[in-house]
Amino acid sequence: MGAIASLAVTGSLSVAAPLRAQSEASLSVAWSAPATCPTAEDLERDVAQILGGPARPEPPLRANVEVRAAVDGTWRARLATTQGGAEGERELSGVDCEEVAHAVALVLALMVAPVEPATPSHSGVAPASDPVPLPGASPASASSSAPRRRLPLLVRTGATLGMGTLPDLDAGMAAHLGLWGDRWSAEVRIAAWLPQTATIAAEPDEGAKFWMLAATPVACFRQDVGPPVRLDACAGVGVTWMHARGFGMTDPTSVTARWGTVRVEQAVSLALSEGVALRPGLQLSWPLSRPRFAVRNLAEVHRPEKTAVSGVLAVEFGF
Repeated sequence: MGAIASLAVTGSLSVAAPLRAQSEASLSVAWSAPATCPTAEDLERDVAQILGGPARPEPPLRANVEVRAAVDGTWRARLATTQGGAEGERELSGVDCEEVAHAVALVLALMVAPVEPATPSHSGVAPASDPVPLPGASPASASSSAPRRRLPLLVRTGATLGMGTLPDLDAGMAAHLGLWGDRWSAEVRIAAWLPQTATIAAEPDEGAKFWMLAATPVACFRQDVGPPVRLDACAGVGVTWMHARGFGMTDPTSVTARWGTVRVEQAVSLALSEGVALRPGLQLSWPLSRPRFAVRNLAEVHRPEKTAVSGVLAVEFGF
């Protein structure tokens, strides 16, 4: 199976003018986010509400904010600041764009102090003479903006089409179950193929019918290219089972063979919505042994190829 799916929400970026405060020379924010996110004006109101008054940092504070949707279904904001010659940078994340925007507003509020805070006991803001630097935000403030973590569970299901293991072009279904992180996933993949038949060239009425199953533990390296695209490079070693039953003979018999199989895959995940992605992939596999299937131990009807190739189109769900 190809990896857990994750997903990003797309939208055209809109760059707002610098954030307006009571003194534009004191606080300026360049805001870049998808059109469905809060605006720069929304951020301005949020900062003022947290402070309980207008923001007038001294020395002046400059901030650059870029908000994007990640393929794992979360939202992330890159916040870079400059104040009094000191530069800081951090990344905030949340379950949606509104949560990330509020986290940005909270961090900005912690870096400045209100002139006349309406409710200083609730704002949690340091005195005006002691602004809180971005890199040194307190654990309490960090926890208040921490995102609600999604469960690291992925489920994927899809169809596979290939050649090289069964007698003819093969088609089947695959199911993947695993755990994922930002850069990795660990999965167990189960696949089953539609049955096929193969006959003896000299006796077309005699042959065997084949069924095949495979189970493979897989590890994947995940790389975000940019919303909504993610690349997955996967590899694993599993077991393949093939059952054959003869037909067209007086006393047909059946046999089951199993062997180890090395599989590698390159897949592309395309986010459709939060937690859902379409994942096409190309897989190569090499059997560690190649059993021969013969009728009456005389005429060979099938033997897997040294290399098999298959394409997988799956839908991925990240929880």
